[in-house]
Amino acid sequence: METALRLNPGDAEILTLYSTWASTFGHPERGAEIADHAIRLNPNYEAYLTWNFSTAYFSAGRFEDALRILERLSEDNYITTSIPGSFALPDRDHRLSC
Repeated sequence: METALRLNPGDAEILTLYSTWASTFGHPERGAEIADHAIRLNPNYEAYLTWNFSTAYFSAGRFEDALRILERLSEDNYITTSIPGSFALPDRDHRLSC
């Protein structure tokens, strides 16, 4: 994955995939940063990529960002383990905005 990033650092698809897997490589914060970059490169990304970004944010402890990104989904796509974990934060409003 590092080789793919090095060869084509501006490829939003490679960045998206890496963002999800970074935590398994021991770099969850890097995954969240790469998710930010991928979203900047392609702010109109396909809905299915939302899961990659929310996983990256959740793994890095960026729970508010995980919820924010998931709120872009329609209600029928709004199921994930990141949501209950993110709502476990103290002082979190536990209502969905969908």
